[in-house]
Amino acid sequence: MSKIFSTSNIEKVLKITEEDKKQEAFLKKTETGIHFIILNRKVNSFTLQFIRKINELLDEVEKNEGPTALVTFGLNPKFFSTGLDLNYLLTQEKNEIYAFILEVIRLYGRLLAFPVPCISMINGHAYAGGCMLALAHDYRIMRNDFGQLCMNEVELGMYLPPGMNAVLQDKIQDKNAFRDLVLLAKKFESKEAFQKGLVDKIVDPEQLFEECVQFAESVSKFGVNKENFKKLKEEMNKNAIDCCFNKGHAVGVRAETQFKFPNPRL
Repeated sequence: MSKIFSTSNIEKVLKITEEDKKQEAFLKKTETGIHFIILNRKVNSFTLQFIRKINELLDEVEKNEGPTALVTFGLNPKFFSTGLDLNYLLTQEKNEIYAFILEVIRLYGRLLAFPVPCISMINGHAYAGGCMLALAHDYRIMRNDFGQLCMNEVELGMYLPPGMNAVLQDKIQDKNAFRDLVLLAKKFESKEAFQKGLVDKIVDPEQLFEECVQFAESVSKFGVNKENFKKLKEEMNKNAIDCCFNKGHAVGVRAETQFKFPNPRL
């Protein structure tokens, strides 16, 4: 039987309040410079408001002086994120949908070049855009008893724009795993996700938070010189970042020629 991953201890350690829980996403930090972006929708699916809130929190992380690292996780113990909110998409006009997807892709690009070490604490399922959100972080640590990484667009009849494909190609070195993830919607559970390099480490659920904090503290010193760390990541992830911020590449040339998009947020 799977061990239960509880957020109660995390809430105590991070001093999460009832006011915090009223927000879709919020930021907590430790005295050692570890910043936590905590996703707090039911399954952490993406809306425009949600993505913009995450960007606002990233702005706050960037302002921190001294050792800095970022850990992202979902407060719901079963979900890291399930990606695009399909019900939300149904309420949007076509032009708004493309603009929204572009903003999602640019969030991935921002994380790929973010000036501090970024760790995704995969506490539950990471599907579709949520899988890409986890992968866009520098390091991924996953609980070993529950949760799947999956790109299920093929099952939904949905297209993966070039910008999204570029993130996957940048982060997944095992080409067979990349193929099966995209073309077969294969569900990678923790052990296989680790074996295929989708995640860097798997740990017992009761150790997940502590493991992420300890790792973040060990690498936070590299977040002191943010300008240099950003340059290193920009070169390392150059192709994917270019695709995320080039409108034609990010969502596809046809979308770029048909729709009007906002200027990128760099």
